[in-house]
Amino acid sequence: MDVVSNPGLTNYFINQHLEAAFNCHVIPLEYTEWCKEVRQRAGEHSKQARDKGTEIHHALDVSYSDSTEEVLGEVVKYVRAVEGAIEGVYGVLEWESEKTFATEQWGGSVDLSNPNVVVDYKFKSGGWELKKDGTPKKIWYDSHISQLAAYRFGLGYPDAKCANVFISPDAEVYIKEYTEEELRHGLEYFLACNQLWRLKNKL
Repeated sequence: MDVVSNPGLTNYFINQHLEAAFNCHVIPLEYTEWCKEVRQRAGEHSKQARDKGTEIHHALDVSYSDSTEEVLGEVVKYVRAVEGAIEGVYGVLEWESEKTFATEQWGGSVDLSNPNVVVDYKFKSGGWELKKDGTPKKIWYDSHISQLAAYRFGLGYPDAKCANVFISPDAEVYIKEYTEEELRHGLEYFLACNQLWRLKNKL
């Protein structure tokens, strides 16, 4: 999906660099040194967010699988929040964690799934603004929908519901389920990206 522009992700990286530049109190002798410092600070923030997201994903995998590993520490609150939110929307179901699949042209590992529901977790490094009805303003991208549509296709679950589970640093959870129309469009978008990627790489 990286073969097409992702304005939301681009804006995220721009904002991280702007924030790093604003908070950079180091006054180097050369412009290139200052640029290097800003890039390093922005990269540290992105890395922290990625590491936190990876930690939460692993803890959820442990919780939803047959692993004998125990979930401990601060990450427990995220696991409990996600479990409660998913059960509140979909009830008590049998789940497979990190189920893998492969088609002739792509493959993947799905965060959480069964024949009726396909789920992908998304950790947000910041909170989200709320609308008047109490739900978050749009925090999902077209790529999120396409990813889930491609998962559903690859798993062979054509009628499964698809949802992103958004997780904030404060362990708030918001489940965004997509419509059939959105998923059909998402799969078409993914297939077009796949074709462009194959042409680009001469496959």
